[in-house]
Amino acid sequence: MYPAFVRTNLDLSQEDIENAQILYGPNPEVKDPPLPAKELKTDAPKACELNMDDIELGPDGYTYIFRKSHLTQIDQRGKLVLTPKKVKITDVYKNGPPEVDAVAFLEERKQTYMFYNNTIWRYTNFDLDFGYPKAIKGLPEVPKCATFIRDQYGITRLFLFGVDLFWEWSTVTDVLRAGYPLQTAEYFHGLHKSPEGALRWKDGYIYFFKKDKVFKVHPGSYSVLNTYPKPMPPEWMLDIC
Repeated sequence: MYPAFVRTNLDLSQEDIENAQILYGPNPEVKDPPLPAKELKTDAPKACELNMDDIELGPDGYTYIFRKSHLTQIDQRGKLVLTPKKVKITDVYKNGPPEVDAVAFLEERKQTYMFYNNTIWRYTNFDLDFGYPKAIKGLPEVPKCATFIRDQYGITRLFLFGVDLFWEWSTVTDVLRAGYPLQTAEYFHGLHKSPEGALRWKDGYIYFFKKDKVFKVHPGSYSVLNTYPKPMPPEWMLDIC
């Protein structure tokens, strides 16, 4: 007689496996399954949105952001100097407007032009010039911002910007120059409509602001640089957001 071998099911139940592991430890050749990866939750970075009525350099070398009746002052390193809730426009610019529609600074003469409610103020340094303020007329709409631009011919022009239009203001006669207004999109390529602030910075370029974006414009071609718009703030306003 020969021995007979009968095939049986040698699979152990989960209970048998757990009891064996208590006595002998887990099987070293079997690795625990990896834990499911946790979903990472990240908060989207908040956009730096700067509300302003306009922005401009001052005769003292500081940058001033105008918002309603107050000013924010920024030094040359982009650091905040004055708290906007405490400093009024009329505290810095005596006998000035309660608010502004647009502001522009002419570095060569240290003159600041302010437009508000169909009236113009002109300051040399921080002193109101004789004959100002004066009523003006002929504006096609309420300006949203203003800036001086020195073009490729060396001529410095004062431009005011509305929703879709821009126009040139004569600093000699204080009237709108003939031939304006013109469509902003046809001359300032890449600039969005309704800019909220503009200034000619110390590098010679023109910076326009709209909500959380900044546009850098070449003064000769009037075109936005290829790498713009960029998120706020520019490198010279580091302490704003």
